[in-house]
Amino acid sequence: GKGESVWLAMFLYGILQRWRPILLELGETARAESFASAAAQLQQAVNEHGWDGEWFLAGTRDDGLPFGSRVCQEGRLFLNPQTWSVITGIAADERAAQALDAVARNLLKPYGALLLTPAYSSPDPYIGYITRYAPGLRENGGVYMHASTWAVQAYAMMGEHERAYEI
Repeated sequence: GKGESVWLAMFLYGILQRWRPILLELGETARAESFASAAAQLQQAVNEHGWDGEWFLAGTRDDGLPFGSRVCQEGRLFLNPQTWSVITGIAADERAAQALDAVARNLLKPYGALLLTPAYSSPDPYIGYITRYAPGLRENGGVYMHASTWAVQAYAMMGEHERAYEI
């Protein structure tokens, strides 16, 4: 119960950003500003603590160790934090481009985008159920179609239309 998800922080950032204009339209200025403040704090935290040098971490485990990090032997790179860094706009353009470059080099395959790489070879109780699938199956390093659609969206948003089409 102490682990953190960088992707879910990005997702929450996006929700807070999308609700702000709705709240303003409803006249709930104080709540809108509260959401904007929370979003700004999340953006700072994600970019300060969630960046791994070439891509965004997937998160931290209950024991504080990162996953989806270049220091990991398995589960080194996860797709969702990279695509959602673009979709939500939480990352600056240069960092978002670096994250998608890591995706292109490591996760894009002719039949879709892998959810993570390399796959886990044995169950990891800190990571959860995805490590219980066989390597390359489903969420454990396999192509995951709805996450591939997020890759299409992210590349299209970055102006890489041919790559988006290929995915």
